[in-house]
Amino acid sequence: MCAALSRRAEIPSLSGAEYFHPLFDNFAEWLRSQGASDRTICSMSGAIKHFIVWLDCEGIGLSDIDSAVIRRFFRHRCECPRPQAERYQNGIARDHAFQGRVVRFVTFLIETGHRPAPFDRCYGDQLVADFVGRLEVPERSASRVASYKSQVSHFLDWCWFDGLALSEFKADVLDDFRNHQCVCPGHFVHKPVRTKDQIAQVRNFFSYLTHRGVINGTHRSAGHEPDLEGFRRWLFENRGVRDITVDGHVFRINKLIRDLGTDPDTYTHKLISQALLRHLKGTSRHWVTSMTTSLRMYLRYLATMGKCAPELVDAVPTVPHWRLSTLPRYVVADDVERIIETADPATPTGARNRAILLLLARLALRPREILELRLADIDWDNAIVRIKGKSRVEVGLPLPQDVGDALVAYIEHNRPGTVESSVFLCAKPPHGRMLTSSAVTSVVREAIRKSGIRNPNLGGAYLLRHSAATNMLRGGATMETVATLLRHRSIQTTSIYAKVDTNLLSAVVQPWMGGEAC
Repeated sequence: MCAALSRRAEIPSLSGAEYFHPLFDNFAEWLRSQGASDRTICSMSGAIKHFIVWLDCEGIGLSDIDSAVIRRFFRHRCECPRPQAERYQNGIARDHAFQGRVVRFVTFLIETGHRPAPFDRCYGDQLVADFVGRLEVPERSASRVASYKSQVSHFLDWCWFDGLALSEFKADVLDDFRNHQCVCPGHFVHKPVRTKDQIAQVRNFFSYLTHRGVINGTHRSAGHEPDLEGFRRWLFENRGVRDITVDGHVFRINKLIRDLGTDPDTYTHKLISQALLRHLKGTSRHWVTSMTTSLRMYLRYLATMGKCAPELVDAVPTVPHWRLSTLPRYVVADDVERIIETADPATPTGARNRAILLLLARLALRPREILELRLADIDWDNAIVRIKGKSRVEVGLPLPQDVGDALVAYIEHNRPGTVESSVFLCAKPPHGRMLTSSAVTSVVREAIRKSGIRNPNLGGAYLLRHSAATNMLRGGATMETVATLLRHRSIQTTSIYAKVDTNLLSAVVQPWMGGEAC
């Protein structure tokens, strides 16, 4: 503080020509090389000189300037001194013109080496050009491509301006970009918070950089998740659950652990109840069930490792549930065909969606089984497709003719050329990315919408699985046959479909008291 006050007192005695030389003179020459006129350079001098004086008073070196420093300058209550013979206005102008001049000066500092650049800007521009080139397909409008280009350029400019090296990106960089108060060169007039669609565009670019090997993994910054690696291994090795189930448990516990803390010795019944109530208020019944199940599993793991008292497992409440209390949602066989026919096999996306819909409808696959299907899982010679079901159990199912034809049409003529072994890939660039469960659900929902079936209760990828089981029972198949197709380990699980078999129910229905049979 004393040094800063001493410097403030010293500046008015200095000559302005000597104080700003040679930094401002070099900046002026750089502007001229950019095509700026003398009038433009003169108009920028006040803001730049004021910024230089403020940096000097605050003791901030040129190599330490980032967006946070710039925002501090824009907000400071000005008491900055002026060197001799300098007449620029000290009061800070808060319009975009003033801010733009400061941002341009910082750009000069980075490009001329006064502040290290995290990566070559020309290299960043080339990455954007390559990514945008992959987007320019007939199915995507020019305005949509331009929107992508604007957002990914903004993202890279923000990284470049804040000193973020491409090879050191972390997964939470997107959250930082979403909420940053923008002073990026060429973009600083943007709204302070980016929209969900804009972040989705940047996330696609982020995936493209990962696929190209530009980003060395999407690891998170210091947090709780590394502490859960033991829990992850225990689930996989001792409980026999699949990777997707393990990821779900770890994801939910990672949310709860922020309130529970990382020290299991401090866990109490009260703390567990408070953490659950804080996270479950206003959520769906399904989410409550998933969260309590994951927490109960995590506490069992801790108890097994001797890290917490076993009785804490009982502190997690159970969610009441009655077996066979609901009805499976389904559509009749004719409507299933209408849904399948909505996919246009003449387009790459339509050919992919048709193959997905047929696998769901004919083989009653689960969405995750669609995603995990690999090219090597299809035995073309014997017409068998190997499916990895729950608990990592692999079974072979017969490949119907229409399903095989749809798969051939997609794989040979419409699937992106990539080394990725997954059968179904994302249709949007960057190619080579696997689909997600939500994408499979979206395929089914869009097909239902196009089919014209009007039922607000329908939707989701499991609809076709339920419909296959229900229609098989209605067609005369036995419960054991349906259970085999669905790969249920217990026929009790399959028995719920008997509740919608109207032919079977009509044979056992009892007459109403004092009236005729229904």
